[in-house]
Amino acid sequence: MTRPVESANTAAEAIRALGHATFPRAGGLVFPSDAYDVLSALAVLAARLPQTLAQVGGFLDAECEHDRVRVVDGEHAGDPVAAVTTCAVHLETAGNAAHRLREALDAAAAALCWAAATDPAP
Repeated sequence: MTRPVESANTAAEAIRALGHATFPRAGGLVFPSDAYDVLSALAVLAARLPQTLAQVGGFLDAECEHDRVRVVDGEHAGDPVAAVTTCAVHLETAGNAAHRLREALDAAAAALCWAAATDPAP
């Protein structure tokens, strides 16, 4: 079974690699359809984020409810409920942002759905 931290690190590394692959002159993007495919895949990624964020929040809520969270320092020192509640607010904001990101990526991909490369000059 893959651990969540490993999966998150793999996803972060994949996005870094994608950044390199789409760098101008990297050779990764050759045709307009390549851009369409990348944008479509990123839209799927964004669509999947809210579920993961909600599950992380649910985990933290349950841990806090069962008194298994302690905050030893920082802004919420001694107040795990405040820490988890603040985290939940930010996770909801992130989930909403992911929905908007998916919509924007879908729209960007849709703009390219009929784009094609021109024929090379003879």
